[in-house]
Order: sequence, then structure tokens, then C-alpha cells
Amino acid sequence: MASRGMMMGEQPAYILDHLAGKARKEIVGRGDAITKDAEKIFQVLLKVFGDGESLALLQQQFFSYRQREEEDLVTCSLELVDLYDRIVALDSSFSTCKESNLKGRLAESVRDEGLRRELRRINLENSKLSFFDARDQALVWYGRSTKTHPKPRNVATEELTADETSVENIVRVQSRQIKAQQEQINQLLEFVTRGRQQHPPDRGLCFKCNSPDHIKRNCPEMEKKAASPASTQPPANLN
Repeated sequence: MASRGMMMGEQPAYILDHLAGKARKEIVGRGDAITKDAEKIFQVLLKVFGDGESLALLQQQFFSYRQREEEDLVTCSLELVDLYDRIVALDSSFSTCKESNLKGRLAESVRDEGLRRELRRINLENSKLSFFDARDQALVWYGRSTKTHPKPRNVATEELTADETSVENIVRVQSRQIKAQQEQINQLLEFVTRGRQQHPPDRGLCFKCNSPDHIKRNCPEMEKKAASPASTQPPANLN
């Protein structure tokens, strides 16, 4: 960095000239005790902003941490240790209360209510116990507890699953019934259609010539009779 080759009195001014936004406000707001000391400027920047992480953000993550679903106690405890180590890296003053903060946070972050009470009891009765020793005691207790008192069934989830299965079965049965009915209807329609094609409706016979091709009023015989000379002669004189 260019500031390393400058005189000690020039370095703070050079650093301030190249700071902007929140970082500049943070340094300037702390007064001459910080702005005139290059090393203190770097310490403040590292403490507040860190390597892309702020001290406030890490503290918020640590003190609001909750054991995740399917996360065991060991993994949960190591996640807390990792968060706290990152806090200490930004502000070493937190190292003095590391053990007590870790033990207290673990007791509040676990999901199991019985384990939470046991961790609180261990912390209260053995305040000088290290974090990992307290966690190990809780692991032993939890192992005995789960053998003596198996994890309760999630009745609500089981009932919901059973209900979903029941509904699925009903829908499946109804679908099969509807499909069978539709097949029966299709068969009936096919039978009726085929019967009509094979047996066209009976139109009857002509009363004049007995032909099935027409009815009496359209019969050719009627037309022939109407056109014959005999039908046009006047009636004979009977006198």
C-alpha cells in the first residue's frame, strides 16, 4: 500500500482521502484520536466492517442462532463457535466472555425443550465448566433421555399424511369408476350406431304396388293411371 512508504504523519491523511461512504463517516466521527493514527484507523475499519462482515451483523447472527431442522447438537455447537470466533477476530475484547456466551447461547438455541432445560441446569450448577465439557454432558444426558423416552410421534403430521392418503385413494377409486362408466357408454353408443347401420328404419310398402322404394302418392303406377286415355273419357250415357 502506498501509505506504508509515507511519513507517519502523512499516512492518516492519505487513508482518509481514499475512504468514502460509511467507512469515512465511521472514522471521522471518532475524532482526532483515531483520524491521526493510521494503525487505529485500520483497527476500527477491521472491527466495524471486517472482511465483508460487520461486528453488529455477526453479533446478531450469533445471539439469534437457532438449531436448524435435522441439525444435531454437535453441529449446532460448532456453528456457534465459528460465529463467535469471527466476532473475536473483529473485536478481541469479546474473547474474555467467550465461554459463558457460548454456553448461554447453546442452551437457548437447541430445539428440544428437555435438552434446553438440562443445558441451563448444567450452566447454573457448573459455571466453571468449559463450553465443550458442558456440551458433552448434555450429549450424554440426551442419549439416555432418548433411550428412556423416545421422541414423541408427530401426530398432527401423521394425521395429515393419513388424510392425504385417504383423499388420494378416494380420488383414484372415483377415477376408475368414471372411466368404467365412460367405457360402458361408449360401448352402448357403438352398439346403437352399428345397429342403425345394419338395420335402416322400415319405411313401409307402397299400398299400390307393394314397392319399398316409395309410398302410394309417389307411386309410378298412379302416374300411369292418371295419364291413360281411359281415365280421360267422359262417362257413358246410361239413357
